[in-house]
This record gives sequence, structure tokens and C-alpha cells, in this order.
Amino acid sequence: MGPGPSRSLVLALSVALAASARAAGPGWERIDAPAPGAPPSASTPPDETDFWERLQAKAFDDVCRHLDLKQGVGRSLGPGGVELDARRRLRRYPDGTLALIDQARLGVHTSLAPRLVSLEDGASLNVSFGASVEGESYIVRPLGEKKACKEVDTLLKLWEFKAALPFTPERIAAMKTGELWRIPLSIRLSVTPGVGVPITPETTLELHMGLADQGTVTATLYRLSQDELRFRLRLDRALIKDAGGSVNVAIPLSQLGIPEATDLLMKQATRLVWKELRRYAAATLAYSAQSVSQGRVLLELTVDPNRPEELAALRDALAGDLETIARWARRLALKRPGPALAREVGERLSERLGTPDFLGAEEREGTGRSFHIRLPLLYDGQYGSSRDKGTLYVLDGSGKEYESHRTEKRSESGSIDLPILGQYSRSTRQRVGEAVVSRDPQGSAGPMLIYSDQYGFRRGRGVDVRDFALQADRVLRLAGTRGRGENGSVGLPIDQLLPLDSMTEEPGPDDVGPTYKSYHAAVTAFTVVFNAEAVTQLLTAPVETILRAVAAAVGGSDGHMLGFALDRSEVRADGTLAFDRKKMRKALREAGLDGSPDPEAPYDPLSEIGRVAKLAASVAQDLLAAAAAPTPEARAEALARMIGGKGRSGLEYGDILEILVQLVDPGQLTAQLALRVEKKIKGEPDVAARFAFNPALAADPELTALAALRGRFAPPTNLTD
Repeated sequence: MGPGPSRSLVLALSVALAASARAAGPGWERIDAPAPGAPPSASTPPDETDFWERLQAKAFDDVCRHLDLKQGVGRSLGPGGVELDARRRLRRYPDGTLALIDQARLGVHTSLAPRLVSLEDGASLNVSFGASVEGESYIVRPLGEKKACKEVDTLLKLWEFKAALPFTPERIAAMKTGELWRIPLSIRLSVTPGVGVPITPETTLELHMGLADQGTVTATLYRLSQDELRFRLRLDRALIKDAGGSVNVAIPLSQLGIPEATDLLMKQATRLVWKELRRYAAATLAYSAQSVSQGRVLLELTVDPNRPEELAALRDALAGDLETIARWARRLALKRPGPALAREVGERLSERLGTPDFLGAEEREGTGRSFHIRLPLLYDGQYGSSRDKGTLYVLDGSGKEYESHRTEKRSESGSIDLPILGQYSRSTRQRVGEAVVSRDPQGSAGPMLIYSDQYGFRRGRGVDVRDFALQADRVLRLAGTRGRGENGSVGLPIDQLLPLDSMTEEPGPDDVGPTYKSYHAAVTAFTVVFNAEAVTQLLTAPVETILRAVAAAVGGSDGHMLGFALDRSEVRADGTLAFDRKKMRKALREAGLDGSPDPEAPYDPLSEIGRVAKLAASVAQDLLAAAAAPTPEARAEALARMIGGKGRSGLEYGDILEILVQLVDPGQLTAQLALRVEKKIKGEPDVAARFAFNPALAADPELTALAALRGRFAPPTNLTD
């Protein structure tokens, strides 16, 4: 687009839209946390509880929370065996309160790992075959207490161990609010060829490929309230292909100051402690790549536990308990989960239960990569990324379907790994971009875009939580501004919730910069949802507006130089800039931006303009390519790739988000920020707050339906169904 009336009109329109957004528009409102078991809102990550569980699973917590009462018996049957075990332990909900978990497991397994080739230098080629069938009874009971050591008496009352079976109306009616019963039955077959090559006596290189087929049928009962009991039946099957390698170093315990095993030491130490010590004396560097093909079926029904006739119908539907579950496991082994199997489940169970509240299916294909590094006692880090495509089917007669393109980046790390107790310091982050297209027999609607960023730590810097909140605040201040600055009327009360001066300690004599306080724990979640109209605005934004949005997002000297160049250039249709180099250099010189005379630190502003202009053009080209895609589904895939950093620009997640939000009307965005900080510092209150941006849009029927669907198909966690 060259200079002239059309360009002036576009710029004037951009300024007007930005001014309108700043003048009066949606803002942040403080909201309550969702009730346990409630469906997520449009701007709530469906895996919020799962993120919390992964964060705190390996973290050092109250010593009492790590008490794990486990007893098992086993019988070897040649290459296989039978195991029966029961365990009782404590887990913590996201609000800090505790749950008591009673778990009983019966497993039948077989494995065979013949060594195919064995060489003189110790290298070997082998292949392992495995098969297993496992059934469980899993009970979760909320305790309401936050201090684990106060619940040791409850933990030790083994005579109160509870099992899920049998499903009788009397036992179901006696469930407490928040109580969860789960009965999964899993069947797994696997084959894994591998190569092991010793490098030194303590170091081994291992390479492997694997194929596993796993199916699971799960029945759950979850007491939502005094008058609501939710029953869910899930059928899951996944085909997993895996390939990777690792370098493993077995460090002698004596090198860590731990005495070598002796008869006397082995008599005095329990087998568990010794096993932990050996595990902590190993270093690992591993990489793997996976592809996963999976299908799911879900039936959901809510009944009133105070109505005996409804509980009797539920009992009849589950007549035989495990026999019913085993019957669906056999069907699962013969038939891939999808709409056809879901309809069969619905027809069979509806005869006794009536019409279910929800019946649906999901089919998903994806790939992923992961990297793992472990240093004994010091550090344990896992990093991964994945991309997948799925279709979700709502089988209510409407023919409604959702096609989802999802990209994810995840990191988990822990340090000071204390044997048995866990990692003293731990942090986790997960960023997800998802583009979703809804369709029905009349056709496909435009894609919707969902971005979520979750971050948490155990024993970390409070200023890191503040930075996370400030970043969320900046994103929504940019909404609708079209590269013309920030919206000053939109803002979060970050300084009231997380004041910087309260996080800074008095500097010591050797401190060069500020020293920040360490907090006990923090969990944060930030989500932004673009509805279909917002995505349309993204894909129809003028090219120059896109470039100015890049300049505003980049900021600093790069943003200033790009803005300087835009004011003196012609913007081509592909986002590149056309300008006279001599005139531009003269303009730079007149503006005092003619570079550095220091020969040891040369700086050419024209080269700087070229670099940042190329970045901006690549962002524009990514959006132009998405807009030119022939179908809504293809546009959704292009947007997901761009969010995940697979576009021309290489910008990903939060960086690209700051550009995208500028191009849309704030009224077409909804967002949520959740903060929970446990300081455990005398005189300083903890922080628990949740804010919603434009919550009215979150109530949109299309977004609400999508949120409920994503929540239903999110994998169950230890504490949820």
C-alpha cells in the first residue's frame, strides 16, 4: 500500500478504533473461583487441576503428606505374575486443603525380554514384549484440613479403608460432597526393541523404539453437591509410537558420600530407602519423540442421590460392577473409540438410565518431543513440545462437531532432590495455543482461538509471580490498540496485590542488585479467548496495521526504529518495506540516529531497520497465509502453527499474542487471570484472586459449549473425574 488517500483512510480508521477502545470498553472484574467439579468457563484452562497436581507431585511438602501406606502381595507365574496391593495416602487440592486417597489394585502382567544379539564389548540388541490387565478401586475423600500432620491419625485408621465396590444405592447415597469413586480397567500390549552400548563401566548408551496399544474403561461417581451426583463412563484407547535414546551414568554411592551396600547396612536400612538412594545416584540425559493416535468415548449423567429410584437405575445400569466394565473393555479391544462406539454405549445404557446429559466422542492424532536431564540430588528437568489435531463429536442429534488444532510447550524442573521427601524447589510452566472450528450439517463456522499460560513453583521468587501478572496486564492493555500504544483505562491492581517493595529484601553488603524474597508456593493461570469475530478481524487486518502492532509489541529501540521506517516507507502487499536507502539514511542522520562512531562497537541503524522490518513482514505473511487458506479448518491449523512458533517469524506463544490482541476489538476477547500465592512469611498475607476480562463474552453460548466440551474430555486427574 503506497501513500495516498487509501493509506490515510486506513491510518485514520486505526487511530479511531484505538481511541474508541481506550475510551470505553470491556475491562477486568474480580470473580470467584469455580466450585469443585463445575465445568470450566470459556476462559478457564480445562487442565488447571492437572497442572497443580503435576507441580506439587514431586515437591517437598509437609513431611506427613509424603506418608504412603502401601502393602502388596504378588505371585510369580514364570514370565508373568499377579499382584494385589492397597495403598493410602494424602494429596493436596489447589486450594491447599487435603484429600485422603484409598486405592486398591489387582494386576496381571507378563513380560518377555530376550537378548537377540550379544557382542563381546558388552553391546546388546534386545526386544521386550509386555502385556498387562489392571483393575483398580480408587476413592478420594476431601478432609478440609491444610496441615498434613494433623491428619496422620486419619491416615493410620486402616480399618476405615474404603473401596468403590459394590455400587449399591445405600453406599452411593452416603457419599460426602466432593467424594470421588473411580474404577478403571486397563489393558496394555507393548513391544520395544532396543540397543544397549556400554561406553564406560558406569555409562551406558541406550536406543529404543516402541509400540504400545492401551485401552481403559473407567466408571466414576462424583458427589457434586447435596443434590447432585455425577456418573461418567469413559472409554479410551491409544496407540503410541515412541523412539529415542538416553545416556545413563550410574554413580557409585561412595562418590556421593553414601557408604556402599554391606550386609550390616542392608539389614539396618529398609528396601525402600535403599532403592531411593540408588535412584538418586544416577544421572540421565534422554531424548524421545512420540506419535499418538487415540480415541475417547464419554457418557455423562447427573442424578439426585436423594431419590432412591434414580440410584436404583444407576445400580441396574452397572449390574455386576466389574462385569459391566469388563464387557465394555472387550468391545474397546475390538472397536476403535469414536462416534459409532459412543452410540452403542448410549443405546445400551439409556435402556436403564434414560437419556444421558452428554454423550460424545473424540478422535485425536498428534506428535511430540521431550528432553530429560537429571543430575544426582541437584537437578531434574523435563522439557517437551507437542502438536495435535482432533475432532470432538457431540452426539445429541444436532450433528455438532469441533475440529481442534493444538500446540503445547511444557517445562518442569526441580532442584535439591531430597531422597523420599521430594524436590525442595520446583517450577512448572505450560503454554498452549488452540484453534477450534465448530461445524454442523449446515457448514463450518470461523475458527476460535484460545491461548493459555500456566506457571507455578514451590519455593520460588515472588517477583516471578508479579512479572507473570504484569505480562497478562500488558497483553490486555494492548487489546484493540492497532499499534498505537497501550490502553490506559484497562489495568489490573498488580501493585495492590503484589507490591514490589514487599518482595524486596534489605540488600546485603555483597549484593550488587536487589534481592527478592522467596515464597513457599505459587500457581498462576492466564487465558485469552478470541471468538470467531475476533479471528476474522485478525485475518482481515491491514498489512500496515500488522506492522505497527509488531513495532508496539517489540518496543524499545527495535520498535522505535520500525515505527520510524514505517513513517517514511511504502508498505508492499506482502508486508515488506520499500524506501530509498539514501533518503532513509539522511532522515536517520537528521534525527540523530546515524549510528555509533566507535569502530569496536559498530552500529548501523539501516541494518537494524532491515532486521526488524523482516521480522514484522514475516508476521504479516503468516497472517496473510492463514487468511488465504481455503477452509476454516485450514485457517485454524495455520493459526495454531503460528502460535506454536512454526510460522515464518518464529515468534511463539506470549510474544505473538501481544501482536494478535492489538488487531481485534476488545469486545470480542475474553480473558482470565488466576493468582494464588502462599508466602508463609510472618505478617504477610497470602494472595488468592481471580479476574475476568469481559466476562459477559465468556457467557456466549458457543464459547460456553466449547468450554464444557473441552473440560469433559480433559483426562481425569488424581483428584477429579
